[in-house]
Amino acid sequence: MYAREAVKRMSILHGGRGGAIFNLSSGASRLGSPGEYVDYAASKGAIDTITIGLVKEVANEGIRVNAVRPGVIYTDIHGSG
Repeated sequence: MYAREAVKRMSILHGGRGGAIFNLSSGASRLGSPGEYVDYAASKGAIDTITIGLVKEVANEGIRVNAVRPGVIYTDIHGSG
């Protein structure tokens, strides 16, 4: 898992200098994308969950964890759906 490896290298408790992990989520994680991309929305919901959990696990190790969740953006993927 990417976060595990990042934490190993960044953690001030293990000789690292601290740092930040940024995850990319989606507005779909909150909207559910019914009738279109429920699987995509579920995977982005998982990103939200891991972000919140990781924040609580590594805050005292000098690591910040954030997620960016853009709203609805029309792209070619929507046209092909």
